[in-house]
Amino acid sequence: MQHTTTRYDFGYFLIVRQDGTWCLRAGAAATLAQGTLPPPPARTPVGAGVGDGGAGGASADGAAGAWRELTIAAVGQSVACWVDGRLLANVSDAAFATGWAGIGSGFHLAQFANFSLDAARW
Repeated sequence: MQHTTTRYDFGYFLIVRQDGTWCLRAGAAATLAQGTLPPPPARTPVGAGVGDGGAGGASADGAAGAWRELTIAAVGQSVACWVDGRLLANVSDAAFATGWAGIGSGFHLAQFANFSLDAARW
């Protein structure tokens, strides 16, 4: 599975694509983990009420309006990511001891609800 390189050379990125493939990257050079997601759980469609958090718009299985809950945590040398509460990866990597946090969709249409940033305490 080939993922396009980000133009950013710093930080950890959880990339989830419409076809269900995902990868956890360290900067532009290193893929730490990758795989394919199961279909999203049934949730409130976009426009039918308040979403329950995560990234919305087109889901990882291509179903428009499905919401995904995305989580990434980096503490010390441990980097973990979850989608819909399912642990996808828990790896050890020392590339970035400190850094920024953000959310984005590249040049693709996406919606985000209930975004929060917390200091991780493992």
